[in-house]
Amino acid sequence: MTGQRGFARVENLSTLAYHHARSAEPGRGEAWQELDEDTVVVRSVNSPASGGHQDLYLRGFAGEVRHFLDTVANGTPSAASAADNTATMALCDELLRSLRPC
Repeated sequence: MTGQRGFARVENLSTLAYHHARSAEPGRGEAWQELDEDTVVVRSVNSPASGGHQDLYLRGFAGEVRHFLDTVANGTPSAASAADNTATMALCDELLRSLRPC
């Protein structure tokens, strides 16, 4: 994801890199003209000692299953619908189309 003052990149659901430019100080050039940028990298502890279920949580499956069980137990409607899923797939298709060379 790219913004006006930086970007964030996720790699394989195990690494998050957040790069941002600090605000320029009065009397100095823009941040891109100086060494006023930071990159923070956060990595998941991915080892046999980190727990066998970690992948289920990192990929969101545990939350999905918990939500499903709550809706069944309480009789409440699901937060997501088939229309939501269709809209998500349409967005994915649009993103893929935008990546193709013209």
